[in-house]
Amino acid sequence: MRSDPRVLTGDGNYFEDFTVGDVIQHARGKTVTEMDNVLLTHLVLNTAQAHFNEHTMSGSEFKHRIAFGGITAALVIGLSSEDTSENSLAELAAPRFRFHAPVL
Repeated sequence: MRSDPRVLTGDGNYFEDFTVGDVIQHARGKTVTEMDNVLLTHLVLNTAQAHFNEHTMSGSEFKHRIAFGGITAALVIGLSSEDTSENSLAELAAPRFRFHAPVL
């Protein structure tokens, strides 16, 4: 696990420097706010009630609205890009991008 702040970002983050199973602690974080979820859900015309209808979701197993995957993916890619793709020429795919739990 890379936890020393001096190595969180740097010049040596090339594809060849990473191994499967690496855990990287990123230098920044972001709180997903209610505004982030509702605004972006409406901007992309996502009509799933789970993302913007608090009343409907109050009776669900989650008890609250959940952030839609587009927001979660954008945050993960954006916050990690300085550490994982700063030296890349192109990001071609993310074939195993999976959400294991909802973002509230």
